[in-house]
Amino acid sequence: MFDIDYSILCHYPSLVSKDCITLAVLLFNRDTKETTLISTKNWNRVRSFNDDLDIDLIKLQLEGIKDEIVDIAKSPKFSLEKYTKFYVNDLKFTEIISTKADNFEEFVKECSRQYLISDFSKSERPSKDEQLFFIKKYLKNGNIECEPNIIKGYFNENICFDFVIEDYAFKLFRFEGRKETRLIRTVKDWAYDAIKLKNKYKIVFITDIDFEQKDNYKTLYNILNEEAFKILNFNEVISFVQSINSKQVVDI
Repeated sequence: MFDIDYSILCHYPSLVSKDCITLAVLLFNRDTKETTLISTKNWNRVRSFNDDLDIDLIKLQLEGIKDEIVDIAKSPKFSLEKYTKFYVNDLKFTEIISTKADNFEEFVKECSRQYLISDFSKSERPSKDEQLFFIKKYLKNGNIECEPNIIKGYFNENICFDFVIEDYAFKLFRFEGRKETRLIRTVKDWAYDAIKLKNKYKIVFITDIDFEQKDNYKTLYNILNEEAFKILNFNEVISFVQSINSKQVVDI
């Protein structure tokens, strides 16, 4: 089994914006010193996200990272965390995620499906179950214990979350391609549970869309955001779970 570090490279349209788009995933096999940068192929989506972005320049920057890191990573002192920490301008790496995998090449392919989802046709994209399997495999490899995902509600009824870690309860939603009006009732039910459970659990809702880019889902966001501890995009989940495990979560 290999020890792997990886980080997600995102483009932020401004220094103060929380809104971003995933451009690439940089992976480092700590055992073999092998590095891989997998970049998005869906540049039309990137262009629609920020039509002022110089796509050719971004491609050159990604090629520069790919060429540079191959030799740097061979050094015994190389640290992916240090390499990605000071990346500047409108490109920023996420915090390093550390995990284990039996097959590095297969793990690279799976990261591509999970984090660069728009590169794949709808039939090839990971299902909700596959996304949850990816998360739970990370939890298992990191020896992060999950609580039973069925917890008692305010009226002693059973409420089934997707996974529970300590006092954090997570629920994953798939909204992409579905009409908002058909989702409102379900979302309201979960928002109600969040209200009733907030004294016992920190409710974290995970979605497959970026609400800042999807105006047609604003009502869903407003409902979920009313009482949720956090709303996360799928790409943010493992980093957030890692922060729970290291006790670095900040309530903002």
